[in-house]
Amino acid sequence: MEDYELVKRLRKHGPPAIIPHAIHTSGRRWQTVGFLRTTLTNQVSFLVHSLHSQLAATAAGRQFRCTHAVQVLHRQRCLFG
Repeated sequence: MEDYELVKRLRKHGPPAIIPHAIHTSGRRWQTVGFLRTTLTNQVSFLVHSLHSQLAATAAGRQFRCTHAVQVLHRQRCLFG
C-alpha cells in the first residue's frame, strides 16, 4: 500500500505527469493466481488499509482531545485548588 500512499501524497503537489518512456512490468501474479482472485485480494487489502488509516486518525484525535481535557482539568485544579 506504500505506492498508494505515495501517489496520494504526490497529488497534493500537482497532477501526475506522463513520461514518454515505456515501463515493463510482470503479469506473473495475474497469470498464476487469476484475474478475479488478484483483484479481490487487492480490493480487500485496500479496504483494510483504508479502515486502519481511519481508525488510526480517529484514535489520534481522541488521544489529543483526552490529553487536552486532562490539561484543562489540571489547570483548573491548580487555579481553584
